[in-house]
Amino acid sequence: MKKIIFVVIIVILGTSAAVYASLRKYSTDIPKPLATQTPTISITPSTTPFCFAKNVTTSIDSEGAAGSMYIKLRIKNNAAVDCQIQADSVIEVNVQDHPKNVTSLPQSTPEHSVLLLSPQAEAYAQLRVPNGPQCTAPVTRDVHIQYRISPDDTVRFNSETKTSIQTCTDEKEVTKIDIWPWSLQPITQ
Repeated sequence: MKKIIFVVIIVILGTSAAVYASLRKYSTDIPKPLATQTPTISITPSTTPFCFAKNVTTSIDSEGAAGSMYIKLRIKNNAAVDCQIQADSVIEVNVQDHPKNVTSLPQSTPEHSVLLLSPQAEAYAQLRVPNGPQCTAPVTRDVHIQYRISPDDTVRFNSETKTSIQTCTDEKEVTKIDIWPWSLQPITQ
């Protein structure tokens, strides 16, 4: 009887070892759950070249409305090929006599760092200057507006025509110029 119990124990141990080895062999073939991956957005630099100042035209229009003057800026691609302009540079507003009480205030951040302009396409920006009534003694001054369209080129907006704005003469009274960034659509603010 002891021999039979011993044989049964040996058979059970042998069978258990065989089953364990068999399961272990297949357990390495079971695919492991995939880790959760977060999608990434990769922004690759455009191969489209920057516009050259000689291949674009600039225009400036101004109109008064509700106690303010709106200055609308446009850059047009006159080249026969696509080109891009920087969209996140600062629009430089240089006021005659460089008064310290004139400030520029961006109205929003640019949506893109560059704008792609196909041939004959335009980009738009806008400035709003309050008219003189907010000052006790307003004065009219000429302004020169320019913009860096690429790391190498800057364009001027009023090289042939004079643009003037009213600013305050008292340094305690600040004239704020609101600036809307470049867009492929006309700005209607």
